[in-house]
Amino acid sequence: MIHTLKNRLKKNFINSIGWKSNRKLITFQSDDWGSERIPYHISNKNLNDAGINVDKCHYLKFDSIASDKDVDSLFDLLSSHKDNHGNHPTFNANVILNNPNFKKIKAHNYAEYFSVNLVETMNRAGKLNSDTLSIWNKGINSSLFYPQLHGFHHLNHLRWLRYLQADIKVIRNAFNLGVFGVSKNSTNEIDKSVLAAFDYDHPKDISRLTSLLTTAHSDFYKYFNYNSKSFIAPNYVWFDEIENVLNNLNIKYLQSASVQRVPDARKKHKFKRHFTGEMNSLNQKYIIRNVIFEPSENKNIDWVDKCLNEIEIAFLWKKPAVISTHRVNFVGTRDSTNRDEGLFALNTLLNRILKKWPDVEFINTDSLGDLISEKK
Repeated sequence: MIHTLKNRLKKNFINSIGWKSNRKLITFQSDDWGSERIPYHISNKNLNDAGINVDKCHYLKFDSIASDKDVDSLFDLLSSHKDNHGNHPTFNANVILNNPNFKKIKAHNYAEYFSVNLVETMNRAGKLNSDTLSIWNKGINSSLFYPQLHGFHHLNHLRWLRYLQADIKVIRNAFNLGVFGVSKNSTNEIDKSVLAAFDYDHPKDISRLTSLLTTAHSDFYKYFNYNSKSFIAPNYVWFDEIENVLNNLNIKYLQSASVQRVPDARKKHKFKRHFTGEMNSLNQKYIIRNVIFEPSENKNIDWVDKCLNEIEIAFLWKKPAVISTHRVNFVGTRDSTNRDEGLFALNTLLNRILKKWPDVEFINTDSLGDLISEKK
């Protein structure tokens, strides 16, 4: 009861400040598309044997590249729903453009980092991903799928290489399985995340991290033939220079949780609060996630009810409902039940949203950002 009350007070506080609208707007922001955190053929037993406790992290238990079937199933579901204006729900798919090249990294004794691009990543999964990028483009053309930039990789590659060179057992064991995404809470052998791409241990790392962001932005255009107008930092960790680089790339909108974690090489992260419509010194605007829908995270939670309650709070404060829902909820390459349950929950959620708020409007992140920019 106390935990529920605290959470409700927190949600009200998050929604109490910032840009307002009388329109009932809903945006789905979905991270990690393109990232190959766990290869599809790696079992949970493989991971547990490597010293990784998969029960401590639902990403390790379920996540992988979304297969053709996964994406088709998601698009079929989204296309079966629409608002009063005829708009389908659009997944703002935040895309990772590269993944580690394990063979090359090992050949260079873990001293240099090498990567494979999105096409090469898909090819590693063979028939499961024989037509994925083509299906993505069909989703884009049907306004079901709207890729935006998530980064070069979902990996702090400099820290990861240091762990590999130090021969930390769990990191090496995972590496030998083709796995980079060992979460900190799944093992006691590491004290810092390898997944926060824009965290850093030394100030000299900053320029090496930001240069990859420019490369990712260029790669994004090659795949989708348009530039991303928004960006989301992996694990909500970034430093000020990232915003300067993004501004030079004409990124106008910064997706985020309500709290940004700011790296500090000398101590733990600093915390900075943001709100929707807030503008930084570069005139970039923050769009804050105020609703969470993560059915893979905890199967004992009624995520539909939880999500509806959080949408209701957002609308009470005349805020858009910006729903965070990661790819892991809709992939079934390692466990088809995970995909099926996630899609069932999403379908139930959309049905109940449309019934409860018949005047709701589905909108993508760019369009929401443009709308915020129109009104002071």
